[in-house]
Amino acid sequence: MRALWSHALVALLLTGTVVSAVAPEITSDEHKTLYALGLALSRSLGGFGLSEAEVELVKMGLTDGVLQRDPKVDLQQFLPKVQELQQTRAAAVAAV
Repeated sequence: MRALWSHALVALLLTGTVVSAVAPEITSDEHKTLYALGLALSRSLGGFGLSEAEVELVKMGLTDGVLQRDPKVDLQQFLPKVQELQQTRAAAVAAV
């Protein structure tokens, strides 16, 4: 199951969602559904123990992926590092 979420996260990082500087208002069921998608994605990131600054970097990658901008890193090169980071941080959380 964890691998499924990891693959889903990678897919979403590649396709992502648009992030704006001003938080949109949640005024419709579609907005609520999209917000719920964000909450669901956040659960798959829980093991990373991300700081606010790190969340901003994740959002930057998500935005670049969604808008099909040139990536700032080689995704294939860094996917193993993403897995390593997840394992390291999950172990640190478990040790506490």
